[in-house]
Amino acid sequence: MTPQKLSLIISLLTVFAGRFAWAAMSGMETTLFTFFTLAGVYFYLKELRSNTFSVLPTLMFALSAILRPEGMLIYSIYAFGITLNFVKDKTFRANLSKFALYILIFLLIALPYLIFSYNVSGHFFPNTFRGQGGGFSLIPNFNYLRIVGFFFLRDNFITGLLFFGFIFITSITTEDISVNSNI
Repeated sequence: MTPQKLSLIISLLTVFAGRFAWAAMSGMETTLFTFFTLAGVYFYLKELRSNTFSVLPTLMFALSAILRPEGMLIYSIYAFGITLNFVKDKTFRANLSKFALYILIFLLIALPYLIFSYNVSGHFFPNTFRGQGGGFSLIPNFNYLRIVGFFFLRDNFITGLLFFGFIFITSITTEDISVNSNI
C-alpha cells in the first residue's frame, strides 16, 4: 500500500468519524483547529523538502493553539522537529536568532489565551472535564472504559468497522510502505 493510499484511508476515517461530523455541523472550533493544524503540517513538510525555514508553520500552529490547547503540544512537537533538523544539518547557531524570533511570534499570538484562561479558571489549560469536577487517574477504571466503548460503538460504528478492518487487512498483508515517496 502506498503512502498516498494510506493517507486517503486515514482522511476518510477522520471524515466519517461521528464526533468530528457532529463538531463540523454544530459550528465547533474542531474543524478550524484541524484546518490550521494540517496547514501547519503542510507548510512544515514543504519546508523540509525545500530545506528552507519560514514563519508560516509557526503562524498556523499559533492559530491552532488559540483554538484548542492541544495546539501547544503540536507546536512543541514542531519546534522539537525543527531543532533536531538544525542539529542534524549543523545549522543551529546560524538559525538560532530566527528560531527565537518565531518562538516569540508564537508566544505573542498564543500567550493572551493562556493568560485569559488562567485569570478565568486558575489553570493555563482549562477543559470541560476539570470544569465538571473530573479528577485525574493514570489507569482508567472499568466504568470509564465501558462508557468510552459504548460511545465509540454508538457514534462511530461504521468508522470503527473500517478502522478495525483496516488494521486486520494491513496486519495480514506483507507489503511495505515506501518512506521515500512524493508527498
